[in-house]
Amino acid sequence: MNKLIYCFISFAFININTLLSQDIRTITIEGEKTYNLSPNEVVIEIQYEEYYIKNDKVTIETIEKQILQILKLEKIKSNKITFGSISVIRPYDYKTKIYDKPRLKKSIYICFSNSEQYASLTRSLEKENLFDNIIKNFGISELRHTEKLIYLKKSRNQAFLDAKSKADLILDNSSQRTGKIIKIEEKNYNYQSSANQGFYATDKTKQVFWF
Repeated sequence: MNKLIYCFISFAFININTLLSQDIRTITIEGEKTYNLSPNEVVIEIQYEEYYIKNDKVTIETIEKQILQILKLEKIKSNKITFGSISVIRPYDYKTKIYDKPRLKKSIYICFSNSEQYASLTRSLEKENLFDNIIKNFGISELRHTEKLIYLKKSRNQAFLDAKSKADLILDNSSQRTGKIIKIEEKNYNYQSSANQGFYATDKTKQVFWF
């Protein structure tokens, strides 16, 4: 699954009106750089809640102990496990039109760096029948790339060089050369990653060359 790292640059060097009043020629150029990457980490959410066997409640502690035991057998390290918040719920029975007994709901988040371990955990949970009445949600919560800062820096640098290259190409046709950079105005520089929105980084600026 390829995701997008995108960089868009343009630089602003000096106020245009000031330059025109001084009869200094400028050229405005936009540069950009795109990286297509696949996430190398995935975060899985396991959401579980208490349930009743007749009038006896299976507590959240009992369920969590069972899940953690499976994670241990799968050799998932503790630094890859994060515990989410806990809440109280009261399911509504539409047949009887009354609320069920209160129970606790909680989540565990697990970070995987390979799909084999993810698949193995899924099979183990299924083997223990935890998907029947314990686990209420099991799926991807977040996609990550461990070198995101490196690629953000690369995209920024390459977008700058792209703008400079375009300016040189345009002015070369008129026997002119670009001068000093007067000002850099960066509009947007961020990184986003989620299972639903995609995986990308952006950098937006405006560039005006003095020549």
